[in-house]
Amino acid sequence: MAEYGKEKGGNEATVTEVKSADFAKNTFDGHKADLFINTGQLGGKQYLIRVAGASGKPTLIAIHL
Repeated sequence: MAEYGKEKGGNEATVTEVKSADFAKNTFDGHKADLFINTGQLGGKQYLIRVAGASGKPTLIAIHL
């Protein structure tokens, strides 16, 4: 699983590839996404992007390439 975040030098966001998705429930690896973007490109890969909000609580964005 590719991941970018504090471990790799960043601190605002992390990106992880999704292993399982349930589009009916809008869950990705068991996490409910705040926002889901489906681009329909690159063979159907999905990624979770976590971005810390102003309150420190993460916002979860799922992207389907």
